[in-house]
Amino acid sequence: MHFRGTKYKLMLIFSISVPLFFLFPILLHAAIFTVNNTADTVDLIPGDGVCADGSGNCTLRAAIMEANALVGGDIIDFPVGTYTLSIGGGNENASATGDLDVTDDLTINGAGEADTIIDANGIDRVLHIIGAVTEISDVTLMGGNLPFGCGGGILNAGTATLSNCTISGNSSAGEVGGICNEGIVALTNCTINNNDSDELSGGIWNGDTATLTNCSISDNLSGAGDGAGIVNNGTLTLSNCTISNNDAGFGGIENVGTATLTNCTISGNDAQLEGGGIKNDGTATLTNCTISDNAANQGGGIWNSGTVELKNSIVANNASGGDCFGTITSLDYNLDSDSTCNLIQPNDRPNADPLLGAFTDDGDPGTGYFPLLKGSPAIDSGDDNDCPPTDQLGNPRVDGDDDGFIVCDIGAIELQLQIVGAPDGGGGGSSGG
Repeated sequence: MHFRGTKYKLMLIFSISVPLFFLFPILLHAAIFTVNNTADTVDLIPGDGVCADGSGNCTLRAAIMEANALVGGDIIDFPVGTYTLSIGGGNENASATGDLDVTDDLTINGAGEADTIIDANGIDRVLHIIGAVTEISDVTLMGGNLPFGCGGGILNAGTATLSNCTISGNSSAGEVGGICNEGIVALTNCTINNNDSDELSGGIWNGDTATLTNCSISDNLSGAGDGAGIVNNGTLTLSNCTISNNDAGFGGIENVGTATLTNCTISGNDAQLEGGGIKNDGTATLTNCTISDNAANQGGGIWNSGTVELKNSIVANNASGGDCFGTITSLDYNLDSDSTCNLIQPNDRPNADPLLGAFTDDGDPGTGYFPLLKGSPAIDSGDDNDCPPTDQLGNPRVDGDDDGFIVCDIGAIELQLQIVGAPDGGGGGSSGG
């Protein structure tokens, strides 16, 4: 059975020798291809408007080839299943062999990241976006493997928007296991975990513009002296994210560009060299973040040779290299546990125990966090005039002491009395909904 894309063309046809595209306006609507087979086969005639391999099946590769050949943005819907790539051969950009190359604007809709899986099966990276505007949702990309090059999961040289996606189990003997971004990428509710590389980042390398919201970057590995979770050489914005348990020369985030973090938890990252949580050689601004339980030879929490600005943030309980190394600029209302973060503003709390509960992960992207325990000095100690309206989990910033005043807590998580049900700032170790 052939599955045709829905493509409508409105044109006037005249029997004259002037080229048609000079005379006739063409109205194009998105072609919609519905994948009906998990095999890895090529499209029979790319550009004919029909997604069909030699047996008449619409496979994922065939749909992408057909969409690339048509003018304008198209849509691919594919159902539950594991789509395993099997056609070997790299170094071509027509999606005919190796990875899936996207060269024209495209929307790819899976049926849920737990059940819709694209597995590169070790033959190449999974996805290569070349100059296209691409939207991807509800899918897992795994099994990418590069003997050289950048991005075992995704190489983006266009504009990519990913939502409700998992990038996991990809590797590169060259650079970057998970996502290599040379363009513009935005991720929402995504998980980037268990990727590895020999150089640069195990998880994400950003060379241009990257925006991550409600994402988890965890358990990535880099064999070189680079950042295991994220390496940023461009402009990076993280909101409501968890960066945890990444391992490399520099642990969670290595920043040599401009990074802005809000409501983020950085925990359990391990650096053999510097910066267990963050190694910064650029400019980094952190607001209502919690950096705890990271380790490094120097600067267990933050290692800085550039500019780091902290506001309403906790840097505490980081091992080996202390909470901070280098000069940190406090914008007030911060807390550290060992007086190494240069917290000299009037409302700072240096050398204080934040009384954090155990690291908790609700399983959804961006939900790894430290709750504030009863009596924590971080409760109601933030700057209410410069505090995000919600915390990392999306809960409102409310008054933890139930005294009629709305004052935000220091750190990524706000105590939620109405959820915890405990009086006077105590909640049995829970601070989020």
